[in-house]
Formats: sequence, structure tokens, C-alpha cells
Amino acid sequence: MGFQRYIVGGVLVIHVMLLALGASRHSPTADEPLHLAAGIRRWSEGKFDLDRGNPPTVGMLAALPVMALGYESDWTRVPASFAVGSDFLKANGERSLKLVMAARLACIPFSVLGAIISYCWAGRLYGRRSAYLALGLWCFCPNILAHAPLVTADVATTAVGLAAFYAFWLWLRTPSWPQTVWCGVLLGLAESTKFVWLMLYALWPLIWVLWRLLDKSASTRKRWLHEAVQVGVMALASLYIINIAYGFTFTLQPIGDTGLLDHPSRVPRWDWARSIRAPLPWDYLRGLAEIQSTVLQKHRIYLHGEWSDGGWWHYYLSALAMKTPLAIWALFALSAVATLSRRGKSTALDSRQQSWRDEMFLILPVVGFLTAVSWSTCLNHFRYVMPILPFLFIWASKSALLIKINRRQWRAPALGGAALTWFLLSSVSVFPHSLSYFNELAGGPPNGGARLIDSNIDWGQDLLYLKQWLDEHPEARPLKLAYSGSMDPRLLRIEYTLPPEGVAAVDGSHPPPKLPPGWYAVSVNYLHGYGLFAFDGAGGTRSLGQSGYQYFRQFQPVGHAGWSIYIYRSSDF
Repeated sequence: MGFQRYIVGGVLVIHVMLLALGASRHSPTADEPLHLAAGIRRWSEGKFDLDRGNPPTVGMLAALPVMALGYESDWTRVPASFAVGSDFLKANGERSLKLVMAARLACIPFSVLGAIISYCWAGRLYGRRSAYLALGLWCFCPNILAHAPLVTADVATTAVGLAAFYAFWLWLRTPSWPQTVWCGVLLGLAESTKFVWLMLYALWPLIWVLWRLLDKSASTRKRWLHEAVQVGVMALASLYIINIAYGFTFTLQPIGDTGLLDHPSRVPRWDWARSIRAPLPWDYLRGLAEIQSTVLQKHRIYLHGEWSDGGWWHYYLSALAMKTPLAIWALFALSAVATLSRRGKSTALDSRQQSWRDEMFLILPVVGFLTAVSWSTCLNHFRYVMPILPFLFIWASKSALLIKINRRQWRAPALGGAALTWFLLSSVSVFPHSLSYFNELAGGPPNGGARLIDSNIDWGQDLLYLKQWLDEHPEARPLKLAYSGSMDPRLLRIEYTLPPEGVAAVDGSHPPPKLPPGWYAVSVNYLHGYGLFAFDGAGGTRSLGQSGYQYFRQFQPVGHAGWSIYIYRSSDF
């Protein structure tokens, strides 16, 4: 047992070190300044009028070390959330890098929580070897390494949601009042990280009913009633936790005052609900209304180099196929073999039917989550489906049951070892640029922009690497730069102007604009027609057309900063 603790502790220490390194090497991503500024405002002003589309827990936690270090604030453009985030960076200048770094470190414990829960759950299901494998898959997954050290809610949502599911699974196995309270607390914490977990209020009762229907033991009416009461207590406890997160501000306000029923699809059919007073903070419901408005809008979607006004029902399946290491899919296939083989029966399970119920518990969250987010029109972000990853990790860890080294049975252990080695090499070879990770089948980071854009590859994270490249190449001045991010490059003392915009076709049917001799740097987002504005190099911003910088794809870059900024020299064209 002591040796086991050393292994787990060692893996977690390496994980935290990798996350801390990643946190120190990247510039603020597009959303981080907004979340951080909103968290500070919630503490200092007691107001929740910024970033309502994200519940407050992560931002407020990230704000604590920043407030201890001291900061400058600028609330003049409230409630223009993203503008306030940029104003926060501008107010603190180059020191904002130190503040963002401190905020990022405060978010790392969420990833440690997710790693521990993955380890414990896989161990309870399949044994110690599977526990080690699930731990490794979490700690070295490039998507976890990319998002865990950021001031965003994606990994926090994933980890806390996983903890809530684990607690609920334990409750299903042995219902008790202490476990009921834990489920309610963790459910409330999950709801206070991201609105997407609202689905649990429908999914958990469904899982409970299915679990009991598949139970071999006799289910009496008294047992059903007793557990139904406990499920209700979980919901009430979660509402209490949500109210704590918002400081019990403006609870029990009429729903009609929040805008939640103002969308045309809700009127007049839902007029009867306007006077209902929900036991939730007004800002929580207002944030839900903003999310609803965003979801119901039409959004342009980018996939495999094509723009569409919608209809990409398979977007997240495609993103999963490209952003998840192929080795995980190989382990997943081995787990299927483990399920079908006799060795797939773990001694930790009570019966084969119990095994199917446990694995149903892993499958239903994946199906439910994919269905819920695919219904939204707000695609373009693989990170929205990150909460399903640990369920895939735990299922894939079942492949460790095939490891039984002897002379007759060596193929499965060899395949499993090869897949695990492949997984580690695939992830480490890209680190610390894990945000731009694409697996080998998708062509890796160099071809990522031809597959997906925005937070999937270019979230403004590589500005520090551009500065490093410029320091190593003093001849690359004056610089023409089109940077997609929230931090004005001038704050890092990068002097630049915007390149000329063009309307040239990528296929060469129209010539690109005539470029003066010199050096050019362009973010991947702009190379593929994404981006509403760019910093202009003079302290302002300029609106961009979709085709503004796509013509650079006709040229061969001479370098790159990370995998999100490509560098060109016009004399080479």
C-alpha cells in the first residue's frame, strides 16, 4: 500500500510540474482575462454583472492570489465582458503576466482532483492496474495538460462533475444519508462551475431508475420511496450550494425578470411561468438566459477547412476523433476485448449484471453530454465536450485486465504496452503546446488549422513564444503582425503594424496583394478566415473581413511561434 501511494504521488507531482510549466510559458488566452476580471469584481464589488455566462466558482478562486498580490482594475466598460478583460491586462501592463500566472496556479488543484477520482473509480471497478492506467491517461492527456493550467472552467467542470458522478455511483451501490449529502454538495459545486451540468437534474433520476430496474435484489415500494426522498434532498442541497456561490444575492426573484423566457420561442406559451420565484440567484438565472440566447442564435461553424451556417451534427464526434490521442482509442478497443473475454470479469464486481450496470453508468454520461452539446449551435470548441474524457479514460483502463504476462498470453500485454508508450510519446512530443494538439491521423499540430480553429489550436496562447522568436531574430523588424488574442502585443514591447488585408482566393485564382519587403506574422485563426478584430499596433483595434489574411496560406512560412502563429518573409514569396 505504501509503494502504491508513492507511485500515485509521483505521477501527481509530475502532473503538477507539467501544469505549472505550461502556465508559465503561455500568454493569456482569449477568455482568461474576462474570467479573472469577473472573479475580482465579484470579490471586490460584490457584483456578478460580468461573465454571467459562466458561474462564479472558478473565477473567484483564481482571483484570490491576484488580490493578495495587488492589481489595477478598470470597470469603465462594464458590462462589455471581453472589453473589461482586455482593460484589465492593459491596466496592469506587463505585470499582468505575473497575475495571470498566479491565477492559473490556483486552478491546478481541480486537475489533481480529477486525477484522483479517475484513479479511485477505475480501481473500484477494475482493480489496481486499471487505476494506475486511468491516472496516467488523465495526467498526461494533452487536452488536460492544455486546459488545466488556464483560468477557465473546462477542466474544473470536468473534474468536479466527475467527482459528483462518482459520489452518485457510490450512493447507488450503498444508499445512505451521508452519501446523499455528499452527492448534493458536489452536484451544487458542479452547477457552480458551468451551466452544462444542469442536465444532471434529469440524467441522475433516469440513471437511478434504470439502476434499480436492473437490480437483481428485490425493490420494494418502501425502498423506492426512501431513495426518491434522498434524490430530492440531493437537489435541494445543490440549490443551497449554488446560492452560497452567489452569496445569496437576489434569490427568489420572479423568473420573468431574468430574461429567461424572453426568447420568441418561449412566448406566449411560457407566460404562466413569469411570476414563479425560483430558489436561485437572479444572476444565475440571468446567466442562463444569456447562454440560452447564445445557443439559439445561428453561428458559423468551421470543420475540415469549410465554413458552414450550421448542420454539423457530427462536429464533436469529428473533434473527438482528431483531438484525442489515437492510443486512447486503441486502449478503448482493448477494453472492448476485455469485456468480451473471460478475463474481462473483475473480481471487484459482484456479478456480471453488476458489471453491466457499472458500465452503463460510464456510458450514459457520455451519450447524454454529447447529445446535449451537439444540440447547441455553439460549436467550434472541442473543450465543451471535455467532461466526457474521464469516462473514456476509466473505460479504457479496463484494458489493463488483459495484462497477464506469461509464455502463452503475451499479445495483449504487448499491445497495451505499445499503446501506452504511443500515448505518452504523442502527448510529450507536443508539450507545452498541448492546446494545439492534434493526433497523427489528423496530421498533428502543423495541419490542425485545416481541421479546427479557435480554442482548438489558436486561443492567443503563443504571444510569449513570438516575443522569444523576435528576440532571437533581431533582423525581423519592422514586423507586420495580425495576432488573434486578448493581450495587445505592445504590452510585451512588441512593436508592429497590421499587414495589408486582401481578398485573394486561397486556390490562387486571384493574386495576393503586393507586399512590401519585410517580416510578417499571422495567427492561424486569421489564416482560415476566423476573427472579428485585431490589435492595430497603435493601441486600438480594427475590424477584419473574413478573407483578410487567408492569402498568406499561398506562401511558405519561414518559422512559427508555437503552433498558432506563422512567420513569413516577403522576399521569399
